[in-house]
Amino acid sequence: MATLVDEVIEKLNKEIKKIFQEIKRINTVSGKPLSDSSEFYGTFKYTTTGNNLTHPMTLGLLTKILWSLKPVKYVGVDFRLNKKGVKFQPDLVALSDLNLGDPLLFIDYESPNSSDFRILNKNVKAYNAYCNEVWGKAGKRPPYIIITTLPDTRPKNTPVKWQLRYTASVNKNYKGEEPKKLMGDNPLKFWYGEYGYVLKKEEIKRSNIFFVNISNNTATHIKRFPQRHPKLKVFTGVET
Repeated sequence: MATLVDEVIEKLNKEIKKIFQEIKRINTVSGKPLSDSSEFYGTFKYTTTGNNLTHPMTLGLLTKILWSLKPVKYVGVDFRLNKKGVKFQPDLVALSDLNLGDPLLFIDYESPNSSDFRILNKNVKAYNAYCNEVWGKAGKRPPYIIITTLPDTRPKNTPVKWQLRYTASVNKNYKGEEPKKLMGDNPLKFWYGEYGYVLKKEEIKRSNIFFVNISNNTATHIKRFPQRHPKLKVFTGVET
């Protein structure tokens, strides 16, 4: 029997295909050269000022998907689940009723603009802190889907490096040219290598957290994280 998480991934893949078909249609009608439809999720082209479509459109699709799920009666957007100093603000919350103490599912979507180290603090640690505060360390943990957007290859139309737009705070160790070059070789392996390494090193709980990544026109559940790049201890100051 498929879980809510499986249903979300399956339906998201169907919606992604519709986006690519629409991009092709627009390019054909406008007479522009047919661009690669994977640019929508595989580059920063649709996360720029005046053309910032990736994040809002994907949130719209995910909202549509949640409304279609059988047990879901309400969908909360841009929720502020803050409690006693704990700040957890998922993009979407699926509910069977208006009881915030019994949510069905949390979802956060991160576009190419925000699929970086911030996820560990803003998403994972915040979710754990909220669950611990509301239900206790051994209590309820509603499924939480974190969707990243990282190409599992060298990004097209990106000659040297994958962009890292926010280099303050937790991203500061990655702003040098060498980390960005490693990042550009394969953004998914780079960042998921970091996620897996830090989650293990800091013994961060990740039960009922589901990492999903959009790459090559497909949303995939990331069940096993790649190895951290051995060169990164030099740039981050963290020993492997």
